Amino acid sequence: MTIPAAERDPLLVDKLREELPGILAWAVRGCLEWQASGLGEPPEVTKATADYRDESDLVGEFFRLRCVFGARGDVETRKLLRAVYTEWCEENGFRPVDAKKFAAKLREQGVTDATKRDGAKFLDAWRGVRLLSEAERTSGLRAVGDVGSCGDHVPVSSQDEVPHDRPNRDPDLTRPHTPTEDEPGFFDDLLVEGVAQ
Repeated sequence: MTIPAAERDPLLVDKLREELPGILAWAVRGCLEWQASGLGEPPEVTKATADYRDESDLVGEFFRLRCVFGARGDVETRKLLRAVYTEWCEENGFRPVDAKKFAAKLREQGVTDATKRDGAKFLDAWRGVRLLSEAERTSGLRAVGDVGSCGDHVPVSSQDEVPHDRPNRDPDLTRPHTPTEDEPGFFDDLLVEGVAQ
């Protein structure tokens, strides 16, 4: 900030020098108060921080406790995943984020849009995520072939397109096994992308 020459006080330095003991006492009192009670936080910042934590931490907690990410063959319908998330929030006393923010959080985990066939119908779905089964949730174990969760997400590759509910790995667990039409259940969860609804 620059003060125009006409408005400058030529005696300002002398005036401040006379008030120096009072200025120092004011600064020390302010420092002691700051050390005792902090700077305080404007209500707007408190609310924005709380909203951010609610949206980020709680969605991440739901993902950590109820989902597995990473296997390209895993697909959940949007409706089911959203319903389970909303129910989880209600059970835990949380307010669910809106569908748009929930979708953005899923995409941050590498999940992509998909369609899932249910008989003659095609349902909007998410590829790269599945809900943990009741047995997995209670035991803390995940099915062989699951490659990640919210906390330990592993980026998916085109080689990971193997559904979690069939034998999907060679005995040495180093390479994915690609299912063939001859295997039971091959067409059970056929995924169709790009189909108009």
